Amino acid sequence: MILEIFQFFDANPKNCDYIPVVANLSGVILTGLLAIYIFRRGNKIEKEKERNKLHQVLQEKEAFLRLEVLNISDKAYFQAHYIIKFLRKLKEEKDQNITLKSATGFNPKEINIVDELEQFKLLVHYREGSTLAKIDLFQRLRSSILYFIQSKKNIEDTFNEYNNKYSGYLRSYYNSIEHIARTFDKFLIEFTQKKIDIKEDPFIEAYKEIHDKVKLIDDKDPFITHKEYIIPIKELCKNGKIVSGDLRVANIIDDVMNADHQMNNIQNAKKFYTNYFVTIARDLNTNSQLIVKYFNKLSTNKLIVK
Repeated sequence: MILEIFQFFDANPKNCDYIPVVANLSGVILTGLLAIYIFRRGNKIEKEKERNKLHQVLQEKEAFLRLEVLNISDKAYFQAHYIIKFLRKLKEEKDQNITLKSATGFNPKEINIVDELEQFKLLVHYREGSTLAKIDLFQRLRSSILYFIQSKKNIEDTFNEYNNKYSGYLRSYYNSIEHIARTFDKFLIEFTQKKIDIKEDPFIEAYKEIHDKVKLIDDKDPFITHKEYIIPIKELCKNGKIVSGDLRVANIIDDVMNADHQMNNIQNAKKFYTNYFVTIARDLNTNSQLIVKYFNKLSTNKLIVK
């Protein structure tokens, strides 16, 4: 272009009159080009600063989210451990005050401090790699998080449900035990008042042997009284040689059968809730590992800020 300008002036000396105009025009053009360059350069630097700032913010959020993920994973693991300890106690056939300890700080909702959209941006949108693969991993991660959130409430509700059922069955069991004992006490009082030797009554004699044996062992634990008291009395009531035609059996048989039924309810409840909590403990332990696995896979992808 410069060569063409010189050729233009050489072709006609009169064209030299345009030199000042061309010089001024060139100055304006150069100034404009320089201004555009400076603007673009400055804009590029500013965008680079913004990218660096966003990259730093994303790194800080990732570090925070990683701590939350590790924290909830650890708490879920310990909660599974406490459930296993609870199940060992539940398996024992004795009446005891069983508690289910809650892992300190086991509050999965804390993970939502970084909300779902922010998690998606951090782990999917600003990461390199296959979008479909990242979304699949993110959905798996969210499912594990949601499981933790729901499991805490389910554990508490189900444990309370078991306790309520156990207490109800036990209350009905003890009511029948007490009624049976009171009924036989009446029989024994009558024998004493009438000065009748109980050996003359096989039914009362057999009952007294059962009653005295339980008194020597432990007459409070339902698992013992069922085995050593209710079952023998149930067999006694079925013994035709001893109680054939004895109307007194009718006074206790309903309570005997109810006590036996309530103990079966207790045993069935133990089995049912044992299966439930075994599943919960297994799932907690599995998900505590999966949530870290999914997070690590997503965070391994390089951060890309455009």
